[in-house]
Amino acid sequence: MLRNIDPTKPRLHGAEHLPDKEDPIPGVLVLITNNETQTGETTSSNGEITLFTLTIPPNKFSKILIEATIRHRHTTTSAAVCTFTDRVKVGGSTVCTYVEQMVSTTTGGEEAHDRISIIVAGGQTVNTTVLITSQMGTSNAANGILGESARIFGII
Repeated sequence: MLRNIDPTKPRLHGAEHLPDKEDPIPGVLVLITNNETQTGETTSSNGEITLFTLTIPPNKFSKILIEATIRHRHTTTSAAVCTFTDRVKVGGSTVCTYVEQMVSTTTGGEEAHDRISIIVAGGQTVNTTVLITSQMGTSNAANGILGESARIFGII
């Protein structure tokens, strides 16, 4: 398919700012928002913790890619199991749940940097809040959760 593209004008893929008769390029990822600031580590809690709060603005994207990197730490030496539950919530509804179990050994523990991602429908007509949360199954100072980064992309 031929595209009518004016190379002298910047392109804002997926936005309503495309010049007339110009098509967005299908499959292009556009960074909508991100947070690359590490959160503080939460320990000794088994309540759900919000690591990142991001906003999807009104858009015309076909899909939205949400991703985050979360560090889980389970360092007890008691050969215990700890379950970590990560959630992605869009507009107040949980759209994805990831569950990981870590088993420590008597010589140390485990630490994992997990990357979670999900694709949801685009075309939001209002600002939509995205929450990235995590929860430990056991309240123990040897367990920890830390948010490393979160990003939202629009997909044309």
